[in-house]
Order: sequence, then C-alpha cells, then structure tokens
Amino acid sequence: MRAALPRVHADVSPESSPNLADAKARPWLKTRQPRACVYAGSLETYAPVFASIDDAQPVAHLAGAFAVEVDEFTPATSDGGRTRIDLSWPVRATWWLDASAKPLELARRVDIVPGHVWLEPGSPVTVARRAGTRVTVVRDLTEGGRRKVEPQSFQATLNCSELRLASYAKALWAHEGERMLLPTEGARLFDAPGGKPVARVEGGTFFPVFLRARRAGFARVVGNNGFVFDGWVESKDVTGKAQAILASAPPTLYSHVIDAQLPLRAEPRTSSPIVATLVPGALVTLHGHTGTFTELAVVGLGEVGRAHRFFVDTVEFNRAATAAALGPR
Repeated sequence: MRAALPRVHADVSPESSPNLADAKARPWLKTRQPRACVYAGSLETYAPVFASIDDAQPVAHLAGAFAVEVDEFTPATSDGGRTRIDLSWPVRATWWLDASAKPLELARRVDIVPGHVWLEPGSPVTVARRAGTRVTVVRDLTEGGRRKVEPQSFQATLNCSELRLASYAKALWAHEGERMLLPTEGARLFDAPGGKPVARVEGGTFFPVFLRARRAGFARVVGNNGFVFDGWVESKDVTGKAQAILASAPPTLYSHVIDAQLPLRAEPRTSSPIVATLVPGALVTLHGHTGTFTELAVVGLGEVGRAHRFFVDTVEFNRAATAAALGPR
C-alpha cells in the first residue's frame, strides 16, 4: 500500500515534485474474453480516442508505452466506423476508437508467404470487421517509411481466440547472425539461391538484416520490414556491418497521485460535460489554473510530445489528489 503523503494545495507546480512515471508499476492484465469476441485486460497502443462516435477532435490519445485497462472492447461488425471501448484505468470512460487504430495483436504467428514472410505473435493489427466469432484484420506493411516493400499489405480472417489486446512493441523474432546492411533502395528476396522471388525488403541504416549463410552468389538473411522475413538476396546486395541503434524515450513526469474519483472535463466550465472520471491511483501532472478550474494531463493519455489537457474543479482536485513524494514511483 502506498504510504500516506502530505496534502497540498493545487498551486504546487510539477517542477516542485518531479517523479518519473513507471509504466511497469501497475501489473499487466492478460487479455481475457468475458464473452465471445469481447476483449478485456491491459492495452498498449498509439491511437486517438473520441468522446463520441462522431466527434471531429479527439478527447485524448492512448500513449502506446503506457498501458490502459479495458473493461470491454468488441470489434465492430461494419467497415470504416468507430468502435466503442470502455476503459477502467487510468480513467473510467466510454470512448471511441477510429477504424485505423490497432487495438488487437496476433496471438500466434501468421504466415504471409509460408516459410519466408510472416507476422510474429504480438504484431498489432487493425480490425476490418467482425462476423460471428471471426474477425478480419489488416495491416499496412509500408508504415514507418517502408514504401519499397512487397507485399505492401496483409489481411486475414481469424478466430477471436487468435487475437488479444495489443501490447506495444512486444513482437519478437530471432536475431542470430552477423548484423549487415542492404542497399537503401532495398533488395529482392528469393525462396532459394537463384530461386523464385517472394518479397522485396527495405534496406539502409534503419533496416538491418542478420546474415545466416552464403551460397552460389546469394546470402540468406533474416530481418524485419514491417513483416519478418527469412530468405535469400543476391550477395552483392549485402554490404558492410550495421551498427546497433539505441533509442530512448524522454521521461514522463507526474506531480500528483489521485486518491479518489475525480470527474474530468474538456473545457474549464461547469457546463462542459464530464468526458471521463479519474480513478484512485492515476498519475497526473498539473499545467496551471483557469478561474476555478485546474488544468492537468493524465499519464498514459497523451500524444508523443503533446499532452492532452483536462480540467477539474480545483476544490475537488484538492480533496482527491496527493502530492507525489520526490523520486521515482
């Protein structure tokens, strides 16, 4: 149980209590299906969420590396529409996901070209439609600048049990072999030395491959270009060794921990509807005051480099929030 911390007034700035929000501090809830094709559990994905099925502007943005908890997500039965999602952490809210969101991931490997091109378990997918206990999912394989790859898209109809709520960047694949580079313009992938072309893969610094073997003017490589591949390229296309690229996200600070339910509004007015309710244990950062309202951001509900702001009554905030102790959570 978290130790009691001194109550403070909302005029405390975030800088007075810098704390690093730890995405792993809250236990991960494995996906379960309370009913057929209804998903519940922890979810990590980048996606805007909307307060209603037809709002033009998002009310928040699921932040990818920070998990939210889902009470209920049911894939839609029609193409192109938004899908309802009921959250229970860090807010309790009924919001809507765009059809382009990737709320689900594969629970098993799915081959695109058997033995040579596939998607690993953990690969996020977009829901196209649901029919009974089966879901058609798609994925654009050209995302992230991979405009030269072939195939460029993936579609499959799977049983609902073959999918689970997405966990950001969890897809894994084998890394054995010498780390090498392909030309920036990419290379054709063959099923055997001098055999049939099965794909085209991206090259350059950001798309290294792992060399497994050389034979008869060809090199066997394994890599990930939005899909995992294992096949043969011409030896002339395998160039110098690639350097490992390390990336890190900037720290996310929070200033207060919520101790009681707290209604959130999108505008600093009592006439503005409540769009969500903060739940005990949620982490927030203050961003100032407007009249009798306090402006804050919720950890886990913001775009990269841009926080979505909510407004709460300052008196209610002072009753429901505790200043965070100094240091990491």
